[in-house]
Amino acid sequence: SDTEAFDRTAPTVGVEITDNGQDGTLVLTFSPDTDRDSFNPADDLDLKNADLGTDGAWSEDADGNQVWTVTITPTGNGEVTATVTEGSYTDTAGNEGSEGSDDETFDVDGPSVVVDIVNNGQTGDVTFTFSEPVTGFEAGDVSVGNGTLSNLTKVNDTTWTATVTPEATGDVTVEVADGSYTDLAGNEGTKGS
Repeated sequence: SDTEAFDRTAPTVGVEITDNGQDGTLVLTFSPDTDRDSFNPADDLDLKNADLGTDGAWSEDADGNQVWTVTITPTGNGEVTATVTEGSYTDTAGNEGSEGSDDETFDVDGPSVVVDIVNNGQTGDVTFTFSEPVTGFEAGDVSVGNGTLSNLTKVNDTTWTATVTPEATGDVTVEVADGSYTDLAGNEGTKGS
């Protein structure tokens, strides 16, 4: 008589993407008996709408799971998807691993602003219309050529109004400085005039 224990259980992987603003963190949590050398990110990880960083590192969590962490950089707005393909890694007994996947929506494009002046004769009404909700916009972000700005008022998350008073006859220019405001994700805005 003889007895031998066999391992026929496939390892698993948990995939988690975290949005850090301009980049993200990808964490792959493999079963404790996963063979680290069997996982090759270049071949075994399907990453959409993001570039993989070079800082990938292994660690072990309190439960003995094999954890691989790396920085990812979205290549555009929208959904980033990370998938570890089925059968692309193994455990130490040679069992092929199951698939794991996660997705996260990123906002990496900066907002823009349209500045519109309406001439009322002695003064002008200025409307600042942003492409998305913004924060940090204030009077100090606006420069005026041949005039002064007053009464800057927030109408809603994407619209502000103000009054411009010319200093002399001629053109009046109102300009919002580049990088002087951000969207809610922290992306810096572009100038508008």
